[in-house]
Amino acid sequence: HNQVHNQLGFTPSTCLKEGECYPYTMQNNTYASFDPIFMIFHTMVDYQWAVFQALQEHRGLLYENDCHPYFDEKLLPYSTHFNSNNATKSHSLGIETVNYKKEFGYKYDDLKLNNMTIPE
Repeated sequence: HNQVHNQLGFTPSTCLKEGECYPYTMQNNTYASFDPIFMIFHTMVDYQWAVFQALQEHRGLLYENDCHPYFDEKLLPYSTHFNSNNATKSHSLGIETVNYKKEFGYKYDDLKLNNMTIPE
């Protein structure tokens, strides 16, 4: 995951000021979601996360009992005064995004891994 962020992140050769380069790229985790490629990349990451959760649930391992390191930290810049969007500001902790069905109100119609359903 992080390697893809680093490889997709574009860093312009010129900086805004001495030592202050353009931060809004996939390489900067704080601002990665401002890079247009982020949505394409994370659509698949979110799908894989949903498959993982469904597999864990099928195994009887609920996400509440799973380990989520660093998920209690604020997601910048969404938790700051720069964000005026109430939907993203109210979900500015990683743990608030784990249960995507409850928190964001969507679900995938067909979860498969290697073209197999979760029970398979």
